Amino acid sequence: MTETAELNTQHPSAWWSDQLQRLAEHSEQAVFVELYKHFGPKVATYLARLGATAAMSEELTQETMLSVWRKASSYKREKAAASTWIFTIARNQFIDAMRKQNSSPEVPSQDTVEPVASDDPVGLVDAEPLRREIKNLPIVQSQVLYLSYFKGLSHSEIAADMNIPLGSVKSNLRLAFQKLRAKLRTNQ
Repeated sequence: MTETAELNTQHPSAWWSDQLQRLAEHSEQAVFVELYKHFGPKVATYLARLGATAAMSEELTQETMLSVWRKASSYKREKAAASTWIFTIARNQFIDAMRKQNSSPEVPSQDTVEPVASDDPVGLVDAEPLRREIKNLPIVQSQVLYLSYFKGLSHSEIAADMNIPLGSVKSNLRLAFQKLRAKLRTNQ
């Protein structure tokens, strides 16, 4: 087993963060290829789960990975895992593509933010009732949802932007999803 493969299986999260840092510092093509081989198929699957067609998923995967190459220097390992950073880029690429098509994207469910999350907090196909209920949320909860899912900001960025503690961002998101889930289930 090679040293690279050994590190990859022993400490995958830290190892991928190291790889991104190497890419940022040295622009090594071999590192990029390794990142692409590992994350490319995962990003494509993730985009398909968001609703991208096969062709759109392929195109957005390439755009996402090119952004990883170009923006590797902006990655901050203390803020997010490499996978979180890459999937956030992919989500933002998807939202931008949907906006360009003059189509508003459905609000991504909590399980699409991280590919490993367990359940869909809302469980809807029709987004109109969701939009209506978001407007009825307390202002802080609706702002946190907007910044997270439409602007693509991380929880830390939202906390800084709104000047509130990180825990408040997370609890407001959780409360918003609980309220939306309850309201939308009773309206069905």
